[in-house]
Amino acid sequence: MKPNSSVRILTVAAAAALLALASDSARALTVPVAQDTSSTKGELTLKAGKTATLTVSDDQVALLEFDIQNLDVVPETITPGEIKSAILELYVVKTNMAATLKVLAVTGAWNETFAAKTEPLPSIASTVSGTIPVPDVPYKQFVSVDITAAVVGALESGSNLSLAVETSTPGAKITLGSKDGPSAGYSAVLDIEAGLGGATGPMGPTGLTGATGATGPTGSIGNEISLPATTTAGNAGVLSIGGNPFLSSPGVANTFVGGAGNFTMSGDFNTVSGNSAFGNNTSGGSNTGSGYGALNLNTTGAENTANGYAALDYNRTGVNNIAEGYFAGANLTTGSNNIEIGDYNPVTGMSDDVAGEGNTIRIGAASIQTATYIAGIYGASSTDPAAMVVYADHTGRLVTSSTAPMNLPAGSVTGAAIANGAIGSAQLAANLTLGGTTTGIFSGDGSALTNLPGVAASGTVPAIKTRLLFSYVTNGPGFETGISVANTGMDDTGTVGTSGTLTLYFFGGSGAPITVDGGTLAPGQSYVSNLTAMVGANFTGYIVAVCNFPYAHGFAYVVNGFGTSTATSTMSPALVLPVTRSTSTPEGLGQ
Repeated sequence: MKPNSSVRILTVAAAAALLALASDSARALTVPVAQDTSSTKGELTLKAGKTATLTVSDDQVALLEFDIQNLDVVPETITPGEIKSAILELYVVKTNMAATLKVLAVTGAWNETFAAKTEPLPSIASTVSGTIPVPDVPYKQFVSVDITAAVVGALESGSNLSLAVETSTPGAKITLGSKDGPSAGYSAVLDIEAGLGGATGPMGPTGLTGATGATGPTGSIGNEISLPATTTAGNAGVLSIGGNPFLSSPGVANTFVGGAGNFTMSGDFNTVSGNSAFGNNTSGGSNTGSGYGALNLNTTGAENTANGYAALDYNRTGVNNIAEGYFAGANLTTGSNNIEIGDYNPVTGMSDDVAGEGNTIRIGAASIQTATYIAGIYGASSTDPAAMVVYADHTGRLVTSSTAPMNLPAGSVTGAAIANGAIGSAQLAANLTLGGTTTGIFSGDGSALTNLPGVAASGTVPAIKTRLLFSYVTNGPGFETGISVANTGMDDTGTVGTSGTLTLYFFGGSGAPITVDGGTLAPGQSYVSNLTAMVGANFTGYIVAVCNFPYAHGFAYVVNGFGTSTATSTMSPALVLPVTRSTSTPEGLGQ
């Protein structure tokens, strides 16, 4: 969303008015940052001085300068001795972890603009002026620190206040708002409170009580509140609270509540509520929104529905989008015809949608929701001959066509399911290879087969996948292990097998296995390699080879004294694992 940066900065006139309304004992003013930039590897760049955000990390430092010697900013009537407090406020756009920021004085000269491409980082004092804890909240928060001593010192020395912001937390990366990026967040500000210096005098005597004025007539209460039509200038037909627009109806059939909308757009038939919602619309019409910042950057987008904090926040021209929930659809900018429900991901700090995507439905966030329950599906049947199987890929996308084998549990595909059309011949032909035919009654693992042309009633066909176990391999000091995997689908009777891919999984501890792609093996081909070539040195563990073809076999040989003339080796055939393993059934490993 686009924050209203003017909320944080007082103009000279506003500061003067604030001082005029202040009590006799204290004055307050807000000083905007005059210059800000961040370094990259110990250098300042022209680009960094113009970017929308400042970055603080292990090797990046943010620089801030406040023009406190400018009498239009800090009046000369405020002396160093009158400073009661000075608070530095920073706006954290996002952080990758809980961290600590350090504020230090910059002792060298610098400028965010310069003639060369780069400038060296100015010298920075080692004394810390203040520290700021940044909590592990992903983004959009204010943090502050008292730097009164640094401000008083700068006023006394007659110099501007120049500060460096660093982090003492290894691995932390904190993004701060910049004066050049009002769309990303608020820039740094300095809040100064100053006393007038003199002691408060004694209270004077109480004056005489004046005469009581006459009571005015009681006004009548009507049946309704009648307002004139809202004008484009926003000075008529507006119900305000605390001087801020609360209810307005500019244009044709627009309704804005709680500070939503603007008075200059031409779009009609919009209904939006929430502070900062729909504030940049120009000609977009027929939009509905509710929540702080909902549809905030929309300009010409139409027929959108956004409910939730910052829902469809960055949408500009997209049409017919629906977003429900906190930050739902917040990445969409130009995409249309999308439905985004609860797709905010607290791990990434944004929603899962993509700026220009269209015609997409997203429910929930990747890696956050881990189970789905939808009523009315289980047990329901369809007689539609065009009914299709639905697949889910690893991103959660649902499709009705896949070139990959179906992952079916044993017994899940039955003759009855085939007969009533729940699984049709088109799906079988595309996904299962059963001895050259796709009809009959079979179990999900493809091993038991009856009533197939040319196959006996009790006949069997090989499984479409073979899993091999090499139970011990090592290439520790003095050892090496070689392995071989063969597709034996070709023998003296001809070719009876199929080609398929080989993937090897190396398990050497409690962490994730190392994966090696063995390529594609046709019947009659073998994969031969050694442990060092596959995963590097000093590995000890076991290997599971997943062969996407039948009739896979293999062996391993462990060499002791590798590279010497007295080396010995031990050969072990690979064990064939069941296609499906179960803790309730003991394994009988074949070879």
